[in-house]
Amino acid sequence: MTIRLNSLLIALMMGAACSSLKEEEVLEQAEAFKQEGKYDVALMEYERYVDAFPNGEHRAEVLYELGALYQGHKKDFTKAVAFFKEVADLHSAYEKAPTASFLVGFLYHNELKNLDSAKVAYERFIEKYPDQELAVSARFELANLGKAPDEIIEAGRVSEKAAVAAKKRETRR
Repeated sequence: MTIRLNSLLIALMMGAACSSLKEEEVLEQAEAFKQEGKYDVALMEYERYVDAFPNGEHRAEVLYELGALYQGHKKDFTKAVAFFKEVADLHSAYEKAPTASFLVGFLYHNELKNLDSAKVAYERFIEKYPDQELAVSARFELANLGKAPDEIIEAGRVSEKAAVAAKKRETRR
């Protein structure tokens, strides 16, 4: 009985080691294809990782990479948003979760032209990460939702002129 139990434990441990090795192999293959500029194949490998390892050690990283590849190379902004959302919502401890959260709003606003969703995403980002470096950008984007670039530039000029005038008044005192 003890021999069978020990054999079973050894088999389980070996199986766990093999599945972990496979997880690393899939990730390494995906990264190699990405480095070689074979983005479509890299996407397939990253997606294979997500499907095969739903609780994988590198899941957040892989989801972020998928979002970045769909954004930058496939120009499929809807899929990019979905992957970035999953990172932001389910993997908040991941170091790039704040960036993923910001990118959800940014892509809704600037690529998908969905201002309502952009507003919600930016507000969530600011609420969750008020001190993040990207919070300044999120506030700017939120303040300028729906404005044409010319309007934003003109508003910047007016603000700049007002700041210069205020500084002159301050130095005269």
